[in-house]
Amino acid sequence: MKSGAMCKEARAGFEGATIRLEGPPALMRFVAEVIDFADTRGLSDLADTLLMLYGESMPFALSLQLGGLEPRCPWLFSTPLLVAAMPGLNAALTQLDQALTSALRAHGLRVDRPFVWQRWLDGAPLTLAEVHAETFFGGLQPLFGTSPEVLDELAAVAQPERPAAIDRVLGAALLHEFLHFGRNRDALMPPYLDEAIAGSLGAWLDPRTALPEDPDSEALEGFATFAQVGLALSDLIGRDSLLLAQASYLSWDDALPTDLRAAILSLYWQKFATAPAAHLHPDPDDVLPWADLFVTCGPTPTFDRSALRTRLTNAVAAFGLTRTRPGRVKRGPTPPVVLDFDRGLAWAESPQVGAPKNHLIPRLPTKTRSLPPTDGHAGLDLAIDNLLADLPLAPKPLDHPSQPSPNKDTP
Repeated sequence: MKSGAMCKEARAGFEGATIRLEGPPALMRFVAEVIDFADTRGLSDLADTLLMLYGESMPFALSLQLGGLEPRCPWLFSTPLLVAAMPGLNAALTQLDQALTSALRAHGLRVDRPFVWQRWLDGAPLTLAEVHAETFFGGLQPLFGTSPEVLDELAAVAQPERPAAIDRVLGAALLHEFLHFGRNRDALMPPYLDEAIAGSLGAWLDPRTALPEDPDSEALEGFATFAQVGLALSDLIGRDSLLLAQASYLSWDDALPTDLRAAILSLYWQKFATAPAAHLHPDPDDVLPWADLFVTCGPTPTFDRSALRTRLTNAVAAFGLTRTRPGRVKRGPTPPVVLDFDRGLAWAESPQVGAPKNHLIPRLPTKTRSLPPTDGHAGLDLAIDNLLADLPLAPKPLDHPSQPSPNKDTP
């Protein structure tokens, strides 16, 4: 079938005439738009790839997991688990539950607990198939992070140690899935922004999602990049509003400044036309246009010494991330870093595989600076303190402080 006909069938399938694309409504509407966009511009290979991924490959892999038929690790999706036996994930979800409750009360909204992870927190023994089935992406694709290498590692774990192994290897990925919340929510499209928001919330709740605290733990590759874009949006609207809109307690139209949602889509399509991608994230390392867009919608955020220290420490530390295996990174020494405070962007002079290509930093009325390479927390702390001694500082912190650093030195 030619891709044009497949695109029409895909869109018809979403509308209900046939079954071609199934999954979260907000996402599948957007996927259908991307397929049409690719098809009308002669990118038939991309259109066909998208249809194969979203209409066949990912749903099939998902069906194996939800049916308990995952061949590499048969027990993983069929064994009832208590989240209390996974201390890292349990702590992050407890903090998320408390933050969501507090934000609902602050906005005068009814407090309810409709999400599967909240039932898990309340003590229900659930399988990963049951948990994943109720998440946003649980209607479309396999559990994030379940690469063949991870599945093989978990398959070799003895039964008494399985919860701890899941916490260590999949805890960050599970938290990320939960931060996309429910299946029928009003997700902020494009998917790049949805991932960025979930990434920034994850970095706040659990450092394993973006920047590990110590050299022996791993983070998710690419999430230091996604998180900084979500953090820039949080600076604009406040973390409470970001969290409530992400969970669909607030509409994005109410949470965002007027016309920003349309401007977000306009920027996305400009980027996609230049760098079309089957994963729907055109040039994900090009973070500055998103920050520039958000800055035009409100005042430039200001930071006191503590907040500025946290932001700069995290930005520089991210350049020390190094890929350890597919999809995972560890923290190591940082290379020389350039900080352009006028543009609000930092970059490493010799980037490592697995580290961000660049990183957003606070915008300050001062010249570009350079930091030497550092090794370990103490070396990085000293370099940042020396830098702060020569920077202009704001007289007060943000009105809506963004999520704290996943760095162990966060105040």
